[in-house]
Amino acid sequence: MKTDDLIQETSTAIQTDSQFVEAHYYRGLAYFVLGDWINALTNFERVIGLAAENSEHAAIISSALVYSGYAFSSIGSGESALSVFEQALQINPKSVSALKGKGEVLREAKEYEKALVCYDQAHTLDPKDISTQQYRAELHYRLSHFAEALDIVNDLLRLDFFDKEAQLKKASILIAQGKNSDALSWLEDLLGLFPDCTDALILKGKTLEKLNRKDEALRTYELVLYMQPEGEKLNLEASIARLQKRSFW
Repeated sequence: MKTDDLIQETSTAIQTDSQFVEAHYYRGLAYFVLGDWINALTNFERVIGLAAENSEHAAIISSALVYSGYAFSSIGSGESALSVFEQALQINPKSVSALKGKGEVLREAKEYEKALVCYDQAHTLDPKDISTQQYRAELHYRLSHFAEALDIVNDLLRLDFFDKEAQLKKASILIAQGKNSDALSWLEDLLGLFPDCTDALILKGKTLEKLNRKDEALRTYELVLYMQPEGEKLNLEASIARLQKRSFW
């Protein structure tokens, strides 16, 4: 069923019975899919209010709270998102979606240690979730837990060696560990697989700088700039400075 048809059908059901919890829920879900966050939140709030006194509706309340959390996050209301994710976890402590949502809010707030706790719990509950692993690697990196970040990235590469983002992250970790020769070797292999990967070239330039191979680094940065359509129009010095500051996490 199309979302517009679902909205129309559930609206008709609500006109017949304004206490129809499931109709409010599915109408909220349809608005959520459309990115209409305010109408989604209005319907989910109605679900929570109507179902609060009925223990049989615990699952639908938990789901409505999780969707509300993501809707609040989408409109930039981190505090409200955090509050409803925590309410969802009180109902269902094993909700992976709520744990990941809470982790995302905390990550955005730069509360990396608390965010990592959420993603670790989500990973324990669903160890096959790739996105959870990606966030765990990022958070370990941001907390300077480079060995742990590298272990996770290596796990991701064992699942898919041609995961370009994971390969780039491994290079970043090796650089952060001061293993610049290893990073350079890894990046050259990566560029063998993806010769047009400008991100890998930028990291290669940074690595060459750390190895005091300034001329090679400069040529690498110049190659990146001239691979871009506007490359010849750029101020070379300013553009290289911008590339040097770029982060991949």
